[in-house]
Amino acid sequence: MKGKPVTVGIFFISFYSLNRDGSINHIVFNQSTRDSVFNVPLEDVKDWYDAMMTLGQLLYHPDNVIAYKMAGGDALVFDNSRVMHGRKAYHMNKGKRELEGCSWDWDMVRSCRRVLQERLDIE
Repeated sequence: MKGKPVTVGIFFISFYSLNRDGSINHIVFNQSTRDSVFNVPLEDVKDWYDAMMTLGQLLYHPDNVIAYKMAGGDALVFDNSRVMHGRKAYHMNKGKRELEGCSWDWDMVRSCRRVLQERLDIE
């Protein structure tokens, strides 16, 4: 619906939301966070699953995937809400797998930057 913000509460975390102009603001495509709340009319359920299947096929199409095998000591930094990301299966033949994650509150990051810019007289 153009002109109004729309959030479809298909998941506990909404599947997507639109900007006021109707363009996509964000997408959450994460099967593990799907919720039991499914606000889709019964007559639309098959179409909804067909659309999800089509989206999944587009997302996993080789033309739309960048694959990188990380090595020990590698770090990957990205904005979690701006980059769709995932991983392939892995097998523990030997050694151990360790993955550390962290999150930043962007309001705090921007606030710290503004304070430092002001204190250091940097534009």
